[in-house]
Amino acid sequence: NSRVHLDYGASMELLGLRYGDGKMCHFSESNTTSLTTGRIPPSNDVPNESNGFTDFDSDDVSFHIRFTHSEDRVFDSYRQLKVDVVEEYVSERKQVAVGNRSNIDPFIFDLYNSIQLIEQHGRILEDMILLEDTDLATPSSLDWCSCQGLLKCPNGTITFREGTTRLEECFSTKQEVLSRITLIPPPSNTSYTASSIYSTKEGHVDESMTLTLDPFEVAILTIDQSRLPTNLTYGEHYRIAIYDGCKPCPLRYQCEPTFPEDERSPSCKYPLEERQMDLLNQCLKEHRREVCLDANGLQTDVEDCNTSSDVGFLLFTEPDIDKCLSRPYFCSDSGWNYRSFRRLCQDTLEDGKVSPIYDCADVRRWQIYVQWRDEICCSPELHVPELSGIASCNKNAVCTDDPLIEDIVREKLMSVFEAEHGFTPPTEQPLGQLLMNKSMQEDRDNDAPLSLFNEWQGSSQAQSDTPHNRFKPELSEPWVTAKGCCRCQRHSMPHFFETNAYTSGFPDDKHHPIQITISALARVELTIVVELLHGTFYSDFEDYFALVDKSMLKVHSPSRFDEDPTQATWLTILEQSTFDKLNLDLPLNLPTTTRVSGGDNEIETRFLVDRPSNFIIGDWKFAVTHLNGSNTDYSSHLVLPSPRDPVASVREEVDWWAHDFFALPYIPFFSNCDGYDSHISWSR
Repeated sequence: NSRVHLDYGASMELLGLRYGDGKMCHFSESNTTSLTTGRIPPSNDVPNESNGFTDFDSDDVSFHIRFTHSEDRVFDSYRQLKVDVVEEYVSERKQVAVGNRSNIDPFIFDLYNSIQLIEQHGRILEDMILLEDTDLATPSSLDWCSCQGLLKCPNGTITFREGTTRLEECFSTKQEVLSRITLIPPPSNTSYTASSIYSTKEGHVDESMTLTLDPFEVAILTIDQSRLPTNLTYGEHYRIAIYDGCKPCPLRYQCEPTFPEDERSPSCKYPLEERQMDLLNQCLKEHRREVCLDANGLQTDVEDCNTSSDVGFLLFTEPDIDKCLSRPYFCSDSGWNYRSFRRLCQDTLEDGKVSPIYDCADVRRWQIYVQWRDEICCSPELHVPELSGIASCNKNAVCTDDPLIEDIVREKLMSVFEAEHGFTPPTEQPLGQLLMNKSMQEDRDNDAPLSLFNEWQGSSQAQSDTPHNRFKPELSEPWVTAKGCCRCQRHSMPHFFETNAYTSGFPDDKHHPIQITISALARVELTIVVELLHGTFYSDFEDYFALVDKSMLKVHSPSRFDEDPTQATWLTILEQSTFDKLNLDLPLNLPTTTRVSGGDNEIETRFLVDRPSNFIIGDWKFAVTHLNGSNTDYSSHLVLPSPRDPVASVREEVDWWAHDFFALPYIPFFSNCDGYDSHISWSR
């Protein structure tokens, strides 16, 4: 009879359908096949030209198959193959969903897809896919093939229902940055451009220039977005971000939410710590610095190697660990003990033979071991039962040359030494003769360059004479400490950037010149970038922001006073007693900010960000340089709509005061002004 077994649903387990042995669903004869109907012919109806790949009726059907890219398996039955493949597929899919792996193993994916086809079509499948007679058994129609990358939401997006086939149903998570481009214009005397450091590679670190402002200076940044691609929408597909005194996490990182009261070190959803370490090792492979050593292994100026023809110098490169440890590869706070790149030595012995190649640091390890061994042999305070009855110490307070003593120490006491010092000493005394071989010293093909560094207890090169003890890490002084990159949060932006309004056929009100003013309250070093959030717009984003400079920067410094300090300015003094006495409402433009991660307003002590709606007041040169002479009617851009901040977001209660008074470099009570927004600088 034509039938479809209930256990065909093995491939549907992820959708919640049960599978296994059970009743059969009977259908009338039909030559068409689907998930619920179809004709599975009896075995005697299988055409003679069939290769029998799906004929598993006999008892002897044991077959060997590549299960994953790294594992082969032998199966006694198709059913066992099906169970194992489905189980592995479900496991790997869950790992992909939580970010523990990037994709399903390609062999498992293909096996799972094949099982789905077999479960649906049965033995007739061989005649339907029409495998061509080649070494690779190529299907004559690619309609039967499947790829786990097809109909997959773009990077940085998710869909809220499984099985969607519409790109419009993929929404940005806003938690993953796919690319960054600086908005700070390059100096006129350099060849630096945004495109020169543009990258979409996972783990790419932002190394764009920063903007340094002194107290009371105001940076006026104008960005021409008048020709931005129509569908590129602010907030959904890209955003402008300002980072204060730090560099954000590399591309594709996803940080766990942080809260003000949480004192724990922040962490990442993605990538795992192993991947973060891989990125550090990749940096060490890519970035190297020159080193010059003399024949004694002592480091000297690189110029000595470049100018000297003496073969007693060796010039080579080593991984630039200072540069790579300064990059924000790690989500959580990290600390590093002092590390030095290992040097390789090879000794020429008295008999003319050469020793095996070894780490030159073994010379110091041997010295530490000999000193410890002599104390074991000669110290009267130490009673070592293993050496009882043996003359172990000579008159120079060192171990005797009796080979028995060395054998006892190595066999009976080595675990004591290793626990005390954290390493296994060399078996013979090394001479420390530097190996004069550039390629072997560099070991450029090593995939884990960090493992080539020796770790020391001291915090500097001058103190690096005692190896780090992994059993007693508290003995080591920290060399480099770094805050996790997830602590580097973007600064909150004005309300204009938190909302969108459909304007002139555009999905937002950001398709025109945008001006941002940054008023420094302290000395700050800022990274100002535009960030891509949706993988559909890689090309549009790069073409617009990376290839042509779209911004102009002007920095205003107070200059109304001739006396020192030269950047003196007028200040507004707000006293709490005055407001209490007169029962006055607080201004709606107080120096507050809102954490991006959420929470109540906080007093801003670093800088204030505004968005003037009339950019000509802030930088009249922009209209002349970017808009005048073009087809754009820039006069319509001079005064743009300016949405007001919700009153609840800027109103503070009477108990807001953290101090008796505040000194402000701007005019209070005046907000939403077209040329200044909510903070009109006195000096401007």
